[in-house]
Amino acid sequence: MGQDIVSPAMVHAFPSGPMLLQGFGLAINSDLSIPGAVPAPSDTRAGGAIRITLGDDSHVGEPRPVFRRDGDTLHFAPLDLGEYVISRDAIHVAKRPGADIGHVAQLLVATALPGLLWMRGKLVLHAAGVVLPGTDRIIALVGDSGAGKSTIARYLLDRGARLAGDDTLALAPTDDVISADGLAGGLFLGRDSDRTFLPIAKSLQAEGRALGAILLLDPRREMPVTGPLSGVEAVQAILSHRHRPTIPLLLGMRGQVMQLAGRIAQQVPVLRWPAPLATEGLLEDSMAGMIAALHGITRGYG
Repeated sequence: MGQDIVSPAMVHAFPSGPMLLQGFGLAINSDLSIPGAVPAPSDTRAGGAIRITLGDDSHVGEPRPVFRRDGDTLHFAPLDLGEYVISRDAIHVAKRPGADIGHVAQLLVATALPGLLWMRGKLVLHAAGVVLPGTDRIIALVGDSGAGKSTIARYLLDRGARLAGDDTLALAPTDDVISADGLAGGLFLGRDSDRTFLPIAKSLQAEGRALGAILLLDPRREMPVTGPLSGVEAVQAILSHRHRPTIPLLLGMRGQVMQLAGRIAQQVPVLRWPAPLATEGLLEDSMAGMIAALHGITRGYG
């Protein structure tokens, strides 16, 4: 892709005031740069944007639960970083003195923004989203941590696909389709403290659009891609790959999430793919078979 991987330490606060960004189908007016978010179009109005503010943590040393609900507000307090105060329209980041701003931004993307999306009634999926060459719908790649979502997304980008989002997709019923939105500006590679962000060119980015299929990556399986999972299996696959599932439970959204998962399973095919690890040298042939299968299966949906 011709781009260098950048460290999370390159994340920064905007010195001249908030910047209008775009991500998850939302305009975001943020004091803090957000890995994966892209500049908002020039005609975007700040008045209707999600607001992300950055301040100092005034409760250093006080015991706090990691997650706490207070009415319409969700509090997320990771150890040593400070606190994120989340509502459906805003996030305030109270940064602990000395906390690394890159790590603060990582958890903004990994937890605080997904919390806001859950509060807005989205189903938040732990997935990468790509638009394959010659198609106009998003394929969601889901799987356990380490299954290869970002690796496979990067492989597809090198072969003409475009990225709709990595790590997190926000799904919602819209008219007669399921819409999918993410952070299209790059890939999150590695795990935990070794994670890095790889920005990609604008030509490789895809705006949010209808979801075409959900592909469940399972390196342990040897069966090829077959027909879509049955209704109950599809719903279970979706529910098992929610992003930050503690949050909707804390918000009392169990019934709403079940309804969303059921509707998504009715409208979008969910398939298992025995994705071989890249180190096995089998990715090329398996990927070709997967793409051919998806082209055939998704013709019958939407």
